[in-house]
Amino acid sequence: YGRAVRTGIVWDGEAISKPHPAAALLRLIGCRGPEETLGVLFTDSRNKPVGFAAFSAGAASYAAVSPGGVLRRALLCGAVGIVIGHNHPCGVLNPSAEDRHLTVKLKEAAELLELTLLDSLLLADDGRYLSFVEKGLMRAR
Repeated sequence: YGRAVRTGIVWDGEAISKPHPAAALLRLIGCRGPEETLGVLFTDSRNKPVGFAAFSAGAASYAAVSPGGVLRRALLCGAVGIVIGHNHPCGVLNPSAEDRHLTVKLKEAAELLELTLLDSLLLADDGRYLSFVEKGLMRAR
């Protein structure tokens, strides 16, 4: 897992309590460009970032990730919260069946470990994003 200080990414220490700053940080760690890349933010009990990881660089239309791999990293950095996000290179921010399936699987698996999936974000390179929580596609906490 990564930490902002080791990678040169500067974050002002604000909590990730809304989708917009989460989307900005996910873009900084590599969720942008011509291939789908899935990034994960790990947070403490106050939703401050304690780590992050870029898990996969897929093809132009998908990014593969294992919920177990995400959760292992969360436990290693002492996180209690998780925000996942990946870019949609085509710019269309409609969640696919795979996007919804991964979100449900990760949310259920995280709950078994007493971790919380805070949100799942889809990102466009032009700054737009879709939040599963804001769109009512998942419940926060």
